[in-house]
Amino acid sequence: MRTMAKTVCVMLVLALAGQILPVGAANDIKDAAVRVNTTLTVDESTVIKQADKRLLGFNNDANWVIESQLGLGTAYRDDEWVDAYHDYGMKAPLVRGFFHNLDWMDTVGKNRDITGGSALYTYGMPEWIKSVLKITPDAQFSFCINVEDSVFDLQNLVRYLLFTPDDPRAVDANGVNWAQVRVDDGLVDPVPVACLELGNETDLQLFAPRGGMGNYSNQEIAECAQQYVDWCNPIIDGIRQVSTDVKLSALLISGGAEDYSICAYWDEKIMGELGAKVDYIILHWYHGTGNDGSHNANLSLLFDQWRLNYALNLMEVLPEDKRPKLYMSEHACWVGQYTTDPDTGLLSGMVTSLRGTLATAELVNRMANTPAMELASYHSLSDSLKNRLDFGGNSWGAMRRYDQQGEVQLTVVGEYFRMAYDAFGDQVVKCTFSEPEPHHYAVPEELSYDKRETTQIITATAHTTEDGGMRLIFANQHINVGHNITFVANGAYKLEKEVILTDDNTYVDNNMLTPDSYYATTNLVNANTKFQNYYVPPQSVVALYLAPMDAEYTDPDRGVEVTMRDDNGTAVTCTDGVFFAEIEALEGRAFEKSTGAIISVVNSEGEIVALDWKDFLRQRTSFSCVLPESGNYTLRISDGTTTYEKSFNAQVVKSKRAHVSLISIDGCDNNTYQVDYTVDFGVDARVGDTYTVSIEDMDGGVHYYTAGQKEVSDTVQGEAHMPTWVPGGRYKLVVAFGDYRYEKEFSFLKASELVRISAAPVKGNGDVYTLNDYKLGEDMTVSLTNISDQPQTFRLYASAYGPQGGMIGASNSDTSVTLAVGETKEVSLAVNATGTEPVLIKFFTWAAGLTPLNDIYFTK
Repeated sequence: MRTMAKTVCVMLVLALAGQILPVGAANDIKDAAVRVNTTLTVDESTVIKQADKRLLGFNNDANWVIESQLGLGTAYRDDEWVDAYHDYGMKAPLVRGFFHNLDWMDTVGKNRDITGGSALYTYGMPEWIKSVLKITPDAQFSFCINVEDSVFDLQNLVRYLLFTPDDPRAVDANGVNWAQVRVDDGLVDPVPVACLELGNETDLQLFAPRGGMGNYSNQEIAECAQQYVDWCNPIIDGIRQVSTDVKLSALLISGGAEDYSICAYWDEKIMGELGAKVDYIILHWYHGTGNDGSHNANLSLLFDQWRLNYALNLMEVLPEDKRPKLYMSEHACWVGQYTTDPDTGLLSGMVTSLRGTLATAELVNRMANTPAMELASYHSLSDSLKNRLDFGGNSWGAMRRYDQQGEVQLTVVGEYFRMAYDAFGDQVVKCTFSEPEPHHYAVPEELSYDKRETTQIITATAHTTEDGGMRLIFANQHINVGHNITFVANGAYKLEKEVILTDDNTYVDNNMLTPDSYYATTNLVNANTKFQNYYVPPQSVVALYLAPMDAEYTDPDRGVEVTMRDDNGTAVTCTDGVFFAEIEALEGRAFEKSTGAIISVVNSEGEIVALDWKDFLRQRTSFSCVLPESGNYTLRISDGTTTYEKSFNAQVVKSKRAHVSLISIDGCDNNTYQVDYTVDFGVDARVGDTYTVSIEDMDGGVHYYTAGQKEVSDTVQGEAHMPTWVPGGRYKLVVAFGDYRYEKEFSFLKASELVRISAAPVKGNGDVYTLNDYKLGEDMTVSLTNISDQPQTFRLYASAYGPQGGMIGASNSDTSVTLAVGETKEVSLAVNATGTEPVLIKFFTWAAGLTPLNDIYFTK
């Protein structure tokens, strides 16, 4: 169970978020040495482009050794990372995979098993795609392909990714239906491909023998560029023969440190010979972090004037209707930047810390304001395992794990991408700052450590929304300069919500010592006056949600925001019954002092169909369950003091084409070793087809096996019986159907061998407690005995239910309880019920990971 660290710096963040600071007000995070007054003018009528969230994409190396280290090598580890992304509210709208140094066909199909005594690509392209879609179901993909691969093989990659098995284009000259291979790999639908990238940093590959482009003559540089063109041309022609829809991209110089004059010998040839044939031109950009303003100005001088404007100027040689868009397929602060954190004395990374995050936020703002920039991939989505003292100094990841900490956690740069994804609107519109010149502000020379640059940059991007509102995203890197913003726009708006990511320490990050401490604080404002002024503090990213002046707030006192996946406005579509919701507890409103809450789903009859305990990480969590049928439901969230409810209509639909559309564990009797399960077959499963059901441990050992034949009904219910000697732990129910294999994980623990609730609850005077004399908030004492052969650590929980069957309250013990072998302890717990007297109270013990050990009911 994750617990939010309550550090002093976090409390400072919370203090700032509750204020809309007027000009001249004190900054609770850090008092600015210099305050700059400026005007931000927004012209809603001038649309720059659609606000494409694919600018908030990521790289995710398809290097299977690294993927395995990241915990993405097996379904069990996969789910842990996916759950963490969901609970943090993290999205990956675009993910770039590296396939430029391997034969992609070795990573797909049923023949990729064991070669040379080691597992080869058992976690291959389809598993990687599925892991990304678990994080973000509507994610798009960029595949970086091998330009030295055969054209025939790359044509088959297009067939594998883009077509359905009944499309004649899916079949190659040898009669192989590559779309069917993909379906057999468990990817029923075509893969949403944003583009195929022709090689990864091929320029560096070609110039590597002599240590870089600077060691080659101009003629040799042009010859290397011609080599890249000669690789790309037949690939482009061959792929276009298979599909004219797939988008392709070619590379400009990727090294940022080369002399500009010699880069032209590569870039001009690439643009001139490939620019009109591809959909995207690839740029890479690794930049400094900024601190006092100097690196910020360099971002403007280098990125805007050379990398960006240089590419746009090269396009001028192309007909206007043939000019490609831009794809920043790699960007981040450079990995070598680290320092000693003055607060801890330990190595501190600048890349994923607040310092690196601010530079990344500035770059994203610049890209959002550039009409030609359509896609971007931050490097990278996840990180390799880190040492506790490393502090991320040599890494880029938005998510990482430390070697002495079991949990996956978001870095500060990951938190920025999370808040930016939410803040992006529908259209990017023109916004400009006042003089002396857009985005630049003079600061006293004594505040500039780099005497060559005495300008400071703040960036902003403005997004309009379909409901007439606006989103403003500011990035201010300076450690000493704050900005008093005067807002001018065509329309009139009021401030609904603010999200602020900042801290007093520029090096802060979520690491081994401060897990889950630094995050963007959300504050619900619901102002009714016209929005005209706002103070952006030093070293901060701020997202402002503006509503039209005549808009009515749907719930002015709301403390919780719930987003249900696949909500079409009238009903939530639950494929195979899977319901998923993201939950945000707004600052100062609900769950701010709680380590978590009980979340349940209740049907129209008042029956609980799903129940779980969830932590709120960075004010957020997620909840998923399988709903039994279509109908009206209520989502309830309660921490024993506060209760939130949201009603919804669920439309349960079954997958089409999938052989097995749903496996559910209906019950797991830990005393009789019986596991009840249900298998729903898809519409294309035929009567008489043979299937098998087995139970495996996480190492592949089989503990139960049975076979059957598909009958007329699409639903099969059965009972699996575990051997009595198996240990408790995680297992998989596996259904094999032809060449298909489907898995469902479940926990099997022997409750009678662990912790027993051995007596009815009693009052303080020792009398047995009954619900006939229930009093709100009165302590009940429960006797607990450890009858296992190991010490047990757990927490005691209780939930109260009303006469209609719905949960009306929940409570948990303040601390964990540890029992030695054979030890008995009495634990007191106040069970709170709201609205009515309970008719049933359930006590249960949960170990780490929220695994139920035992439970007992008390009724009137």
